[in-house]
Order: sequence, then structure tokens, then C-alpha cells
Amino acid sequence: MIDVNPAKQGQFSPGTGLEVRSPADALQGLQPGATIYLMNSNYLSEIKQMSNNAYHYIGVDHDGV
Repeated sequence: MIDVNPAKQGQFSPGTGLEVRSPADALQGLQPGATIYLMNSNYLSEIKQMSNNAYHYIGVDHDGV
């Protein structure tokens, strides 16, 4: 999981136990073309810009992005 909020980074998501990481840390290990699932598609353009539009983006809050 990725979140830009430093207060959430290093914490774990309830229910899944997934660690919340910074964008720089999490994106560092992803291969170009990997799939990123967006919990809030309202941030799609910001996320694409931060990640140099290098991935495949799927919004789970809509029918795809």
C-alpha cells in the first residue's frame, strides 16, 4: 500500500496487515508496466505524474481507469 501521508507510512492496514509505504519507496521496486490499484481514482492524474505514467492503473472505486 502507498500513501503520501508520512503519518501513515510504516503503519499497517487493518484487516490486510499490509504495510503502508511512501511512493518513492514502493515505486522503486516496481517494474514498468506493473499494475497499480487505486483506492481513490480522484487522484489518478497526480499518481500518474508522480510515477511518470509508467504503470497500468486500475481504479477499484470505478469500472477501471
